[in-house]
Amino acid sequence: MVKSLSIKSSSSTGFKVNNLSTEMQQLADIQEGDIIAQVDGVPISEIMANPAMWLKFSSSTSLPLSVMRDNQMQIIYINASSLSAKMMPSLGL
Repeated sequence: MVKSLSIKSSSSTGFKVNNLSTEMQQLADIQEGDIIAQVDGVPISEIMANPAMWLKFSSSTSLPLSVMRDNQMQIIYINASSLSAKMMPSLGL
């Protein structure tokens, strides 16, 4: 579905998205190579350390993600409700 790689630089920490399925690209405006830094202001490292935190965001239809794309930080909005339906089973939630 999605593979990620932990990234840490002097200015930020995040997860680089690789090997996106067509379905994931359709569900979210996440692109191959994006580095997800925050979800609704919460560092992605905190969410990945405790996947149950995703439940807090799972019903949002316009969830802001801070992503590094093409060397620029951008905020994109995803439909977490649709994405959660696909991701939560693989997280054991």
